Amino acid sequence: NTALPAATGPGPLSVSFAAGQSIMGGTVGGNDSVVVRYMTAPGDTIFNCTGGTNTGGTNTIYYNTFTLSGNTLYCSVNGATAQPLVSGVSGITVLYGVDAGGTGSASAYLPEATVTSTSSWGKVKSVQVTLNFVNPLVPASTIPFTRVISVMGQL
Repeated sequence: NTALPAATGPGPLSVSFAAGQSIMGGTVGGNDSVVVRYMTAPGDTIFNCTGGTNTGGTNTIYYNTFTLSGNTLYCSVNGATAQPLVSGVSGITVLYGVDAGGTGSASAYLPEATVTSTSSWGKVKSVQVTLNFVNPLVPASTIPFTRVISVMGQL
């Protein structure tokens, strides 16, 4: 990941990345949001969040920004107009697995504000994402769906 230079990501969550950093969080419209950046080679068939690939002639850095608005989860690629991914999402919670002890594995899952205030973005090994879906049978309740995703093959 050292091929990723220090940069400010485009789009609805404009955040500053340190060199080598591949993930950053924040809030958009009061909801947790996350930006994932990575580099792809021409024709390597690595998909961005809207299903596109690098069809150009050079390596390209992509910024995928995930946001929630009006019960719909959206994704924006490189600051372009956000595209809907899934509807019926009433909330999103993103926690970052931080390797606080230098063991190589996440030892605590922390909100973006804590990761930022402790300057721990370089220690993030994974991301825990919880989507709360509207329950069609009991509208006043939600159905949580949680996944832990490794960052750069680390947990």
